[in-house]
Amino acid sequence: MMHSFIQFGKWFLMLVIGFFLIGFLLTPMTTVGAGIGTGYFSYYFSASFQVWPKEENDTLGSLDIEGNVGPQFLLWGHSCPAYKSVELQWEMFHAPDQKGRASIDLERMAFDDGERVSHLNETSLSELIGFSDTNPRDKERVATLMQLLISARDATLPPPRHHGIPLPEPLSGSMQHHAAGICIPPFALLWLILWNAYGLWKSPGRKRLNDVNPIEENR
Repeated sequence: MMHSFIQFGKWFLMLVIGFFLIGFLLTPMTTVGAGIGTGYFSYYFSASFQVWPKEENDTLGSLDIEGNVGPQFLLWGHSCPAYKSVELQWEMFHAPDQKGRASIDLERMAFDDGERVSHLNETSLSELIGFSDTNPRDKERVATLMQLLISARDATLPPPRHHGIPLPEPLSGSMQHHAAGICIPPFALLWLILWNAYGLWKSPGRKRLNDVNPIEENR
């Protein structure tokens, strides 16, 4: 009994040491926040845009979007979840100056700015944040913003990563997309599977079964 307990202790110690060494040595720091592995993940993304005028009477201002998804178990966390809602904040510096905040329900494609609840489309979004419906550059920006919201709803945003994601014209800015939670990296998970399989192969119970005399077993 004591021998079996010591053997189990050695096996378990190697399991823990191997898990942490492999997880530390074979998991680059650049994968932190990227959801590389298996586990429970929650997700967060934020996008910030700077609206710069190119011609006279063009819009000047900033836009910020934030979204969250609660913890969920995934075999592979390096993927974009479907965001159900986001928060939109804007500040525009033109006549008249306009700033505000709205909650957007992506499942219903509706927004609530505290004064009204309305269906979300390019026209209502342009009116909400103060873009001009006659300026072609503003129309491009609204279309780009709508596409980002649809991508968040449809789980087609770029997957989470450690570094920021640049967003090009016509609505330039940057996006952060992170996964956080309890995660087992791929090589560490492989180690757990292989070392547990080895432990079962070398277990005393299996050895006793193999040592049984086939003739006595058939009596």
